[in-house]
Amino acid sequence: MKKQMFYLAAICLMMASCADTADVRDAKGGYRFKTTGKVTLQMPDESNPKATISQIVNLNNETGSFELVSLKDNDKVLLTFDQLNGDVYHTKGTLSGDELSFDAFTRTLDLPITTEYSDTLHIPYLNHLGQSKLRDSIITYTKTETEVFDITVTGNAKTYENNIVFSLNYKGQSQEDKQRTIEGTDIQMLCKKN
Repeated sequence: MKKQMFYLAAICLMMASCADTADVRDAKGGYRFKTTGKVTLQMPDESNPKATISQIVNLNNETGSFELVSLKDNDKVLLTFDQLNGDVYHTKGTLSGDELSFDAFTRTLDLPITTEYSDTLHIPYLNHLGQSKLRDSIITYTKTETEVFDITVTGNAKTYENNIVFSLNYKGQSQEDKQRTIEGTDIQMLCKKN
């Protein structure tokens, strides 16, 4: 009886592994990833509420692990991203040849936003005739804060031997101020197989 159960389990495993297409079988597994790129931030102009300001923001490099797992349908796969010190998010996709397409998914993005402020100081001084005058001095300073955005991720990917290169698009809005939106169309994620 034990031998029959062993053979049945072995046959099931063989059938499950044969169900994968060659492309899925070669690509599935664990990877490390790194994401780089920039987005355009649109936000209201504080000095003119009817106007908006655009600002290019470089993304913090995200790193983590990525897992590509085959599903029961021949070329269907599950993509799971686990950010180092961050969220875990997933989506389903299809692998055909070296093309990996995936369903749009939502996630959060921590974005460092730098705001520049300036202030004018009126400094009194005495001129060469001994008269009291004022001199204007402009002081500029910056402040960087991290803001959390809810974003939708779309794009595509290609497999290259033990690597997968994603070309991603981000679109979303701030959790704090819905008038602050971001969009990025050239974000790269490189995944290297473990």
